[in-house]
Amino acid sequence: MEKDEKRLKEFKSLVDEANNNSSDRQKIAAHVDVVLFFSYDIVGSTKYKELHPDDWAGKIKKIFEAIKQRVNTEIKIAHIWRILGDEIIFVMKVSGKQMKFSEQAILSDSVAVIYKILQEATDEIEGETKELSLKAAAWIGIVSDEEHYETDTKIPKKYKNLFYKYTVDETRNRKIFEFMGNDIDAGFRIKQFTYSRQLVLSFELAYLINRFISHEESKNVELIHMGYKALKGIWHDRPYPIIWYYDKSYKKVNFLQSLPYDAANENSIIEKYQSRHCNQSTDQNMKNNLFEKIAHDLGIDDKLTIIKQTLKNVEKSIEINDWLYNEDELHLHLAAVCCDFKNKRVFIAKRSTARGKYSACWEFGCAKANKSQGYIECIKKEYENDFGLKIKIMVSSDRGEQCPTPYALYEIKENGEEFQSDKGIIVYAKIMNDNIDEFANKKDYKKHECSLLLTEEAARKFLSENEKSVPDFKDTIMHAFDIMKKDEEDYQWR
Repeated sequence: MEKDEKRLKEFKSLVDEANNNSSDRQKIAAHVDVVLFFSYDIVGSTKYKELHPDDWAGKIKKIFEAIKQRVNTEIKIAHIWRILGDEIIFVMKVSGKQMKFSEQAILSDSVAVIYKILQEATDEIEGETKELSLKAAAWIGIVSDEEHYETDTKIPKKYKNLFYKYTVDETRNRKIFEFMGNDIDAGFRIKQFTYSRQLVLSFELAYLINRFISHEESKNVELIHMGYKALKGIWHDRPYPIIWYYDKSYKKVNFLQSLPYDAANENSIIEKYQSRHCNQSTDQNMKNNLFEKIAHDLGIDDKLTIIKQTLKNVEKSIEINDWLYNEDELHLHLAAVCCDFKNKRVFIAKRSTARGKYSACWEFGCAKANKSQGYIECIKKEYENDFGLKIKIMVSSDRGEQCPTPYALYEIKENGEEFQSDKGIIVYAKIMNDNIDEFANKKDYKKHECSLLLTEEAARKFLSENEKSVPDFKDTIMHAFDIMKKDEEDYQWR
């Protein structure tokens, strides 16, 4: 905890310094975000496909599923952007409140986790076959939506990347999201200059990481300047620094010793690096000066300042799924208030601090309606996936189709904007698990920090202590106790 607090203070002081030194022209609007992109690419896949023509597709799919699972566990706010051939790419907003995820880690720790996943996933792959491995890339960019990309003049266009959605099915209003811009192009270009088990960083990301890494961490973490390569369409074809991220805590040896003996024969960048540096030690001051000189010579000091300002100043926090997908489609939420009739208790859960909307607030859980499932099936499945709860939903006895009985409809405006709101239905459910007491203080959830089971007396005390909760939490939980004053057999369940 002390270590995390120290990191946050150091990060705040750096950003405050940047803010104080910036002009009024560089104040950042709330509709831009700093987005971290990272990808994992399978090494050796072409040869593997030739040797295993009958089952390579299943193997590649298994690797992608394993990577996706690791990312979902380690970096909860990242989302798949696309899969291209043998590569899987993720996006992650790091602006404002969403900058924090597991244990209040900050930007530099995001890259550390990306590297950790690379090493662990590669260990798993190479444990099954020596024919395949992984390499990775990470880059960062300032992203603006379509509406403000043209109209916002506070940030030069050359520093912005466009986020937009295009329709692929007019009849169902299905859309695909896309990113476009100089930083996106640079990210795709640098990916070719990496190697098995190595993580290559864009210059802007490396610059920020270099400043934010604490002295304690720098004993293990090193940014390796591998040389320069001209990237087509980037920096007017001026040489671009190829920078690899290395953490010696995994191999317990320095960077050169961690490489295979024949790496130089396979990779020209490694060959040139070895010839230059095999007898030299890394000097952190020289590295700092190099980064500063490159930024100054290219005239992108203000771009880096804008990125740092955006990390600090953006306050509008949006769930990654809502940001990426169709804002003009209705997303119907289904909140089930789960009741333990036998002991007259109500299940509540505290949202994770990593979640953008209602971070660390108490709620009843929530499912999202979809076209392929009925209301009841959808609620049951999501509550079991999220919490392990087996439930039955209260249904209307006077309707043949047995739909859930709605207690209330709700509509919560986002940041006071009239036409952007969460819309949903509140229903009641009864818990069917035999071991109900395990949910009284359970903590091993993905989307939530913990759960409680409250009696009416405990709920009143809980509410009096002004705990953070979602809107209408008090009225909804107290109505649940009114529901349980009758016997559960007085209601119809499904």
